[in-house]
Amino acid sequence: MFPADQHVSGHACVACAPGSTRPAGDDATGDDTTCTPTDETEPPKGDACSCRSAGSQRPFAFPLLLLLGLALFRLRRRPTPRS
Repeated sequence: MFPADQHVSGHACVACAPGSTRPAGDDATGDDTTCTPTDETEPPKGDACSCRSAGSQRPFAFPLLLLLGLALFRLRRRPTPRS
């Protein structure tokens, strides 16, 4: 039995597309099922706004991680002084 907002496709559990829903209870051994579009006034499942705000942090974090990786790489390659 599948949870809510999941449908059967080829005997597998597949998440409904944003803006659609399906009640819980589908069985993978049965026929394929489809999700029903939700009312236009409802926000889409998964809160699309949170995806955009999370993605906006990536451009800032990526250069910092790149610089940290480069610094660690250079430290590893620095020859050790011999006595």
